[in-house]
Amino acid sequence: YVVLNLQDMLTHTVKGIVELNTIHEHFIDWADMSRVIVVVWPQRIKYEWPEHSFKIVEFSTHQYATWQQYKKYEHELRHAFDVQNKNFEYNYVCMNRHDKPHRRIVYDRLRAYGMAGNCSLQSRGYELAYPNKPFDDYEIEYDNCANLLSLDANFNSALFNIITESQYSEPHGIITEKTFNAIVAGMPFAVIGHQLALEDIKCLGFATFDNVFDEEYDIMDNHSRIDAVINFHPKFINERMSVDDMWEIYEYCTERIIYNREYFFNNFGSDQLSSFQKQLLKIWH
Repeated sequence: YVVLNLQDMLTHTVKGIVELNTIHEHFIDWADMSRVIVVVWPQRIKYEWPEHSFKIVEFSTHQYATWQQYKKYEHELRHAFDVQNKNFEYNYVCMNRHDKPHRRIVYDRLRAYGMAGNCSLQSRGYELAYPNKPFDDYEIEYDNCANLLSLDANFNSALFNIITESQYSEPHGIITEKTFNAIVAGMPFAVIGHQLALEDIKCLGFATFDNVFDEEYDIMDNHSRIDAVINFHPKFINERMSVDDMWEIYEYCTERIIYNREYFFNNFGSDQLSSFQKQLLKIWH
């Protein structure tokens, strides 16, 4: 067998996924395709991939390494984001590091609504309300755990997190530490990412917050999804809520918040590794 591990965003075009097509063309004329295994980060691709080609396995070594690092610093993370440290000031936090088209749109539209949220677009010089790891420092260190700990004041002062994931227009995107950060920080969240991002998060074992947010946006097309997240929840976006109202919503979400954090620290890594092993064994036997 040959196993190729593709652990980053894949390139989608009208002709398909560039990396997968390249691998297929390389092996198809001379190799036994049943003995070629490609490990991909995005979910759902394997169900659409033709049977006559190589085998696809879903597993992210990046996700797993992130979980290992966060697990190592579990005590510090739990302490930093303990409910006793919550001090609600903003309806939401929306942290954006790299300037991407969907993030720029989200940032501009959220800022147009005023001061109900705490937003950033770091690569363009727009920072969060409270100090955190500078853009250049993160680029050099690339330490997601240290970055999350530096965000404690910004996350603890917001009721929920508007996550702008790494991909938006691609049909198969990735779930990254951006989502894990909200989970570890004990925050309800909405996700502005690829279509079916919420479904992918559920498939990873986590709960989403359809008890608070209208999650119909998850199935909407690329032209509608951003507006849907923002316009479905005007009370969360337009005017700053009272502290009492924010605590009421937080307490309503507490069961799912606790479930997500406990599942992440106690089960997520082992479940992902077990799934990886089962997929490989199914191919090998």
